[in-house]
Order: sequence, then structure tokens, then C-alpha cells
Amino acid sequence: MARHTRSDQVQFDADDDYESGVYDLGSLIQDDLSRGGVRRKRRNPVLLILLVVVVVAIGATAFFLGKNLLSGLGTAPDYAGSGGSQVSVRVNAGDSLSTIANSLHDANVVKSAKAFTNAAAANPKASSIQPGLYALKKQMKAQAALNLLLNPASKLTKRVVIPEGLTVAQTLQKVADGTGATIAALDAALKDVPNLGLPAWMPNKAAVPEGLLGPGTYDFDPSETPLEMVQEMIANFQSTAASINLEKAAAAIGQTPYNVLIIASLIEREAKFDDE
Repeated sequence: MARHTRSDQVQFDADDDYESGVYDLGSLIQDDLSRGGVRRKRRNPVLLILLVVVVVAIGATAFFLGKNLLSGLGTAPDYAGSGGSQVSVRVNAGDSLSTIANSLHDANVVKSAKAFTNAAAANPKASSIQPGLYALKKQMKAQAALNLLLNPASKLTKRVVIPEGLTVAQTLQKVADGTGATIAALDAALKDVPNLGLPAWMPNKAAVPEGLLGPGTYDFDPSETPLEMVQEMIANFQSTAASINLEKAAAAIGQTPYNVLIIASLIEREAKFDDE
């Protein structure tokens, strides 16, 4: 019978260990350590969601800003036809073209204010649009609206120029010729003393003297009554009298403002030379 030595037993045990997989486990551990061994930390899902939201928001903002920029560079919205129902639009003294454009847009005359300002920029005459009330149409092409504003026939407001030195009768005739109001209606308005807006220093029952219907340029709307026309002219005189402090000046020469007005009217009628 063969006898086994101790060295043989050690070799046998080692072979068993190898066959049992001990060495395989050690090699796996070694490989794991050589790769870092420690697992990577997992990403926070909330942080990822927030990052996606921020990216989407930035993209949306860039899209809308780009869209608005491109629309500003493009053709302005404009109607194509000559318009439909009639509408009145007022141009006030001192209105800029952009202000007029906004008024037209608000009244639905033009589709966009920019369409009108573009048309006006191409026409040097656009700067000569006069104050007044104009007959236009809704949903007009901007160029057509500009053409009507430059056409005197479209202006509903009637301009009347009253020069200095006219008598009351001559003044009323000028108003009648310019507005179509009758002399009878204007005379009746002058007799409505309580509603004329006369100065406080005027005798209540005094006939309207020469000069109280102030000279100047008037734009009368077709809706204005003869009384309103006369009121506007008297208000113009009141403004002029206040600017020269008529009451104080009259008192300085021992006269009432009413007497000064009569004297001035007489001088204006009788004097032959301007320096008089």
C-alpha cells in the first residue's frame, strides 16, 4: 500500500480549494476592486426634472421672441378692400402720424396701426393731414384710408375764417356761408343771452356788440348747432380778453370792459390806418 507524505496532503488540500471555487471568488473580488469597487451615486430625479423644465422654458422664450421679431420685420396686417360701413374719425391739432394710426385702428378703419404708418411713410403729403372730423369707412386698406384723409372732400368739419374788423352781420354771414347754417338760426342763437357764455361784466340785456364774436379760424362739426357755434366764438373772445387782462386795463383808464369793447369796435370801424 502506498503511503502519502504530509507534502502530498497539502497539495491535495490546495487542489480541493481550487476545485471548490475559492480561487475563483478571490479573482472576482480582485477584479471588482480593480474597477473601482464603489458603486456610482445615483442621480437625483427631481434635479433632472427641473433641468428639463428650465431648458424647455428657455426654448419657448427664444421661439416667441424670434417669432415677434420676424413678424415685426414682415408685412403689417392690412385690409384688402375699400371698406364697408361709414365711420367718423377725428384728427386733433398736433396729432402725430402714429397717433392718427392708433385712432384709425381703434375705429376699425385699418387692420393695424403699422399698416397706416407704413403707407404714410411712403407719402410725403401725409404730414399735411389737417385737424378735423373725417368720413372714413371700416376695414379699409391703409393706403385708401390715407387717401381719404388727404382729400378735402372727406372732411366733415367746416373751416370758417373770421377776419378782424367785421360787423356782427358780416360775421354771421361768413358762418352761414361756411357751414350751411341759416342767418335766421344764427340770429336766434344770439338772442339766447343766458346761454351764450357772455363775460360777467356784460350787461345782461345788452345786444352782442361788435368784436364779441372773436375773429379767428374755426372748425365747426356738422353736428354743431348755431348756438354752439356762437358759443365757441364768444369763448374765443373770452380767452383773448383774459390773455390781455382786459378788466384790469379798462380799470386803469377809468372805463368798464364793456365800454372799452364798444370804443375799440368804433375805432376799428372808423379808423382808416392801422396805426390809428
